[in-house]
Amino acid sequence: MASGARYSERCTHPPIAMVRLFYATEIRHVACALALLLVSACAAPTVIVSEVQPDGSLAILGPAPHFAEIFESGQWIAVGDTAPGTLVVTEKFGQRALFIPPGTQTFTILRTIDANLLSTPYLGWSWLIEHRDGDYHDVSILVGFRAPPKAPKQASFDSLPDTVRATPANRAVEIRWAASALRRGDLSPSTDDGTIPFYVMRGGRENSGRWWRENIDLLALYASLWPGENPAKTRIAFIAINVGPNRATSPAYISDMRLFR
Repeated sequence: MASGARYSERCTHPPIAMVRLFYATEIRHVACALALLLVSACAAPTVIVSEVQPDGSLAILGPAPHFAEIFESGQWIAVGDTAPGTLVVTEKFGQRALFIPPGTQTFTILRTIDANLLSTPYLGWSWLIEHRDGDYHDVSILVGFRAPPKAPKQASFDSLPDTVRATPANRAVEIRWAASALRRGDLSPSTDDGTIPFYVMRGGRENSGRWWRENIDLLALYASLWPGENPAKTRIAFIAINVGPNRATSPAYISDMRLFR
């Protein structure tokens, strides 16, 4: 796809070189418990809408050692094929992270929030992505917005799961990892066929297999996609991790995700 507009974001990547730790027993327990909790959540979901703290920040994903308990509490919801072992908490190069293993399952995990875009304009997270052939990695981040009243409607959300379309959001953007590092900064607007806009945060074989700390300016991104809309009346409605089926040899690790100003 042709490159679109570009804009700058603040980004740092501290060096991490610690011994890899792997708690097999804990992972089995977390994975099995998570599978049971997700089945229960699908039957009668309890959803908690998280609000921003007084300091203007909101921790989205730690992840906590017992990630399954977060699903039980309703802070996160899931839809799709989340079989045992699909979502586990481990350590990679000394950093605790949510591990999304290789596989063919398709699913989305989502946290509903209520945050003013002008008050919390930045989203930060760390990720380690293993390289795969193809244009983009199949693990991406979705950010949903509720536009100001009477704002023009975005293209259809038909490409997104029902759980996402059931949120108050009427705007969404996907943040991707590309196969080529040269795609970094590409911004593709939505299309009439229901494809949501996406932004390429990083990419490249040379950048895979190591931790990167990212900070993206959601306010600038929103203004680029939907110019002229009042950010003071725009809400961030959800943050989600979207997982596609083409991950045969390319796992992903995500950690320390938060909104801040």
